[in-house]
Amino acid sequence: MSVEPETAERLVNRIVDFQRAVRCVSAAHVTPADQGIALIGVLRMISEAGEARGSDLAEQLGVGASVLSRQVSDLHALGLVERRPDPDDGRAQLITLSGRGREELGVAQARRAAVIAEALAGWAEDEAAQAASLLEKLASTFDHSIRAKAARKAARGIPMHTD
Repeated sequence: MSVEPETAERLVNRIVDFQRAVRCVSAAHVTPADQGIALIGVLRMISEAGEARGSDLAEQLGVGASVLSRQVSDLHALGLVERRPDPDDGRAQLITLSGRGREELGVAQARRAAVIAEALAGWAEDEAAQAASLLEKLASTFDHSIRAKAARKAARGIPMHTD
């Protein structure tokens, strides 16, 4: 089963529209407290990883190591993450959420969920759950595709990310 190019193009356009709409809905509800944790996606990824090397987090987020390093430095300066040397590689650091980081992430996620729930007030629960399932499947499919492409490039000695 294959997706037609026109359908793929339509999907890309809807994804872009969706990203814009989410940004607009979120921006309309940003509070001064949110300004300090603009890197919520990075915090969430660190939370899900528990403790991880910066290079692993950069790969999961699809960014270069220098980009992640700047983001982690910002989060560390805000007291939201902790860093310690990797016992297996003294050149690397392990990154984890601080207690304050866990609290701020929880507050930010609850606030974002409330904003989205309000925007979806006209939706039935099963519609929202189905949309979430489809987005999960789409993200998982894209992630699998990206990892497969990276593996093929690595096998040929081609770097995946450059800064």
